Amino acid sequence: MVTIMLALLAGTSLTYASAATERGPALGTTPVKIDTIIISGNRTTHDFVILSEIELKPGMMADAIALKENSERLESLGLFSHAELYLVGVGNGRTALIINVTELWYIWPGIYLAFDEQDPSRVAYGLILSHENFRGRRENLSVNGRVGYTHGYQFRWKIPYIAISQTDWSLNVEAGDIVEEEPRYLRDRTDIEAQNRYAGAKLGHRFSLETDVAINLRLDSYEFRPINGRTDIATDLSGSANSTEIAAVSFSWSRDTRTYRPWGSSGYVVKAALGTSVALNSPELAYVQPSLEFGGIVSPADRFHIATFFQNTALLGETPLFRQFVLNRDNGIRTAMTRSFEGTWRSTGLLEFRGDIIPLTYVTLHTFDFFQRYAENLKFGISTTLFLDGGVVGGAKEASSNLPDYTDTTDGWEVAYGAGLVVHVPYRDIVRIEAMRSARFPSDGILVRIRIGSVF
Repeated sequence: MVTIMLALLAGTSLTYASAATERGPALGTTPVKIDTIIISGNRTTHDFVILSEIELKPGMMADAIALKENSERLESLGLFSHAELYLVGVGNGRTALIINVTELWYIWPGIYLAFDEQDPSRVAYGLILSHENFRGRRENLSVNGRVGYTHGYQFRWKIPYIAISQTDWSLNVEAGDIVEEEPRYLRDRTDIEAQNRYAGAKLGHRFSLETDVAINLRLDSYEFRPINGRTDIATDLSGSANSTEIAAVSFSWSRDTRTYRPWGSSGYVVKAALGTSVALNSPELAYVQPSLEFGGIVSPADRFHIATFFQNTALLGETPLFRQFVLNRDNGIRTAMTRSFEGTWRSTGLLEFRGDIIPLTYVTLHTFDFFQRYAENLKFGISTTLFLDGGVVGGAKEASSNLPDYTDTTDGWEVAYGAGLVVHVPYRDIVRIEAMRSARFPSDGILVRIRIGSVF
């Protein structure tokens, strides 16, 4: 999808415009009272979705800054290529807030493609189908199936508003069945096939546009099967001769002040979570997992931004061995550790310098009518990054007698550094093309990776 969209842009006549269009009486520093709100341009999206995602309401005062911030909030939803807010007089001294949006195309078929950077022969491919605005309520409905070294299916349905009258309550449901041969998070565990079947639901409540809490329920079934007779390893990882069923519940709180979330230039995000899990068929395996995250972005100069991110998490209690390896591998560091380490806590940090070549800018397309209808005003930009990642996994346990040749319990630290090019693709997301090098394992050489989505 990214390649197709960029090709269309390259072959289309473009006109660049400023990132904010201001009209009406609220252009100065004196706020103006809003008497009514008029919405236009939304063919699919319900009005209540737009009204629920802005701070401005009838009776409130608004100025140019408020208009800009709320337009960026709407554009962050991924529903609109452009959202324009301005004030106009409607007679009798009354002022109307005009919200004009340009909707995107919401049904996206795609190709799933994944490969192991350290072993290109390990390839997985499949199909993805997603609806980004199901029922016109900002619901995300997606399914995907894949074959290859990782194969199976996944289903996800994100419902941001349980009901029109209850827009502060959300519900997410998901399910999947994924099999991975020689899982990457068990890189030195050869001849193992891991299967994860799962189902989960997340109920959230939003106190404001920036703060929310949630409870998450999830049931996982893990089975590690030997490929070439390595029953000792598979049994030790599972905690039993068969599968391990884990029931988990977690509570989370988050506050995110970033206005334009896919690639914000200011603001911060704080998340705290506490979860507890128990293995249903091995009750002795029960643990608590607290975690804390913080990220911030500042812009000391035009087109120059500094981003930082820190995360800490721990496993307290009797934890399945494979969960300790996952804790290590899912570390947010760009160069995944070459070895697998057993650990019961993890801390990571990121420092990133971002420089805009082309800042997020509206692009008016002059092309055929069908495309013009869904992509009239797109945001496009290119940035460069210099980054430094670091992390450590600690609390390592002694290896079991079955695994002395396949695990490293000494330490699990890693530092990675590199540079990248970030393309702000026109439909809300970003593509990162990065080259990086491990400070601890320089023999790995320079790794080049392509990823979709911001680091945080």
